[in-house]
Amino acid sequence: MSKRPGCVWCGIDGGKGHHWAAVVDETGATVWSKKIDNDESAILAALGEILDLADEVRWAVDISGTPSALLLALLAAHGQQAVYVPGRTVNRMAGAYRGEAKTDARDAYVIAETSRHRQDLATIDVPARLTADLALLTSHRTDLVADRVRLVNRLRDVLTGIFPALERAFDYSKHKGALVLLTGYQAPAAIRRRGHARLTAWLAARGARGADREGPNRDFYLKKRSEGLKHVQAIIALARRRASVLWALLRDNRVFTPAPPVTQAA
Repeated sequence: MSKRPGCVWCGIDGGKGHHWAAVVDETGATVWSKKIDNDESAILAALGEILDLADEVRWAVDISGTPSALLLALLAAHGQQAVYVPGRTVNRMAGAYRGEAKTDARDAYVIAETSRHRQDLATIDVPARLTADLALLTSHRTDLVADRVRLVNRLRDVLTGIFPALERAFDYSKHKGALVLLTGYQAPAAIRRRGHARLTAWLAARGARGADREGPNRDFYLKKRSEGLKHVQAIIALARRRASVLWALLRDNRVFTPAPPVTQAA
């Protein structure tokens, strides 16, 4: 079993849409390197992973302005402090690490290595008021998320007793259409009376995206995700499947029907 290091250095190549963080140990070996969306939940998830790597994490960033404001505030809220590595310093230090093209991952590694070797880098001070305001907003958001989770869990429990098949088909985490549907229709009989076409139009009129999307597509996408494919890979697999269906329709000179064609015995 590998021993948990006492200290690691995390270099962050900042950006507007996303950051790249690279973590090195005392030998300069990379122990963690990932792209992080410039979003509170993504930053917090990465923060937790990095803090679990060692007893102490020393942070360094190459941007101290607006693009890194959320990142720096979240670090301060968790008792962490970062040093500033100017872009010119990163460019000069990059010359010592030849052999790779310039990438966000490489820049983050250079920032981490610079902070590991140099002790004269300026510390970035985050105003206490900003940290307090962020902590307040974060706790409020956490409460709202917890309230929504409890509400959805109660709703699912009730729906399971009334219409279990519909409850299994819903995905509350990604689509609001399920909750929109339940504002008007809750029982199987009412949904069946409404019919597919009218129910689709009713959902579309209330802003439910993809109301006319078929469920054979969603199930296939979720199946591919469960097999380990990423979002883009699952979408490509679904597109290939649709292309195969279109080719079969053209080959057999027939129109599409939800039910598969009956295979004739040879």
